[in-house]
Amino acid sequence: MNNLIKLTLLEQYISENGYSRQFSVPFSKGTVQLSKWKDYRDLKKGIITFRQSGIRVNSPDCFPCLTNIPNIPIIYENSDYRYLNKEELLSLQSFPLTYKFPTNYNLKKIASLLGNSANIEAIKHFVKQNYGKDFNLSFIDLFSGIGAFHQALGNNCVLAVDNNKQCQETYKLNFPTTPFRLGDINAKEIQKQIITTEFDLLCAGFPCQNFSKAGKQTHQSQELTSLLKIIKKKQPNYLLLENVPNFLNNTGLNQLIKGLLGYSINLKILNPKDLGIKHNRPRLFIWAKKNHE
Repeated sequence: MNNLIKLTLLEQYISENGYSRQFSVPFSKGTVQLSKWKDYRDLKKGIITFRQSGIRVNSPDCFPCLTNIPNIPIIYENSDYRYLNKEELLSLQSFPLTYKFPTNYNLKKIASLLGNSANIEAIKHFVKQNYGKDFNLSFIDLFSGIGAFHQALGNNCVLAVDNNKQCQETYKLNFPTTPFRLGDINAKEIQKQIITTEFDLLCAGFPCQNFSKAGKQTHQSQELTSLLKIIKKKQPNYLLLENVPNFLNNTGLNQLIKGLLGYSINLKILNPKDLGIKHNRPRLFIWAKKNHE
C-alpha cells in the first residue's frame, strides 16, 4: 500500500475517534504512532515519517531523524501531502544544497544515504571543541559513507574507504581527487593499505547496527575489532569516531576503551537540534589524542 494512501486512513481514524496523546492504529504493516501531540491539533500541521515501528507524527518545529532505511518525511503543503525534497533532506544533515548524487538515484535512495551519514555541523562543532585551533590535519576517512567527515574537515583527506558502491559513486562525484578504496575493512589487504598510508587523524563512523536500540544489539562488531587492530598497529596521533548513543550502554564501549590504551579520550552526545538545526538525531562523538611520553 502506498504511504500516502495510509495517511487517508489515519485521518479517517482521527476524525472518527478524536485526538489522543498516544495511540496505535493497525494497518497491514506496522502501526501509527502519534507523538508530541500536545503542540498541535491537526495532522496537516505535523511532520510524518514511516519507520519500522509504524507511522510517526511529530510537531512541525523539529524534523524527525533520517535513517538508512528508506523513509522520507512528509508534510502538508498547498492543499496536498508531499515528501521533503532533496534540498530539504540535505539540510537535515547540514550538507550544502549543491552536493551531488548520481543522476539515476531516486529520492528514497538519496534519503537512505543521507540517513546513514553523520551531521556535518555536529562534526565541526565537536572537532572545534576538542582540537581548539584551525584544522590542518591530514586524515583518513574510514566507513566514509557519502563524505560527511570530508565535507566537514576539508580537503586534507588522503584516503577514503567504504564497502558500499553507492557511497563510492557519490563520494567520487563530490571529491574526485581523493583516493577511494571500495572494500571491507575486515580484509587484510584493506588494513594493510590503511596502515601504510600517512595521516594525522583517523576518522571512522563505524557501523552502529549491533549497538543501536533499533538494531539487533548483539554488542559485538567485527568492524570495531578490525578498527582497533588498525589503530593499535598505526598509532595515529588523533582519532575521531562516531556512533549511536546506545554504544555507551554495552560491551562495545569496554572494548573501545581497552583498545585505546595510551590515548586521552573525550566523548559527547550531540544532537543537531541543539545546534539550531531542525533535525532530532543524537549521535555519540569520540575524540582521542595519543599520549606522548
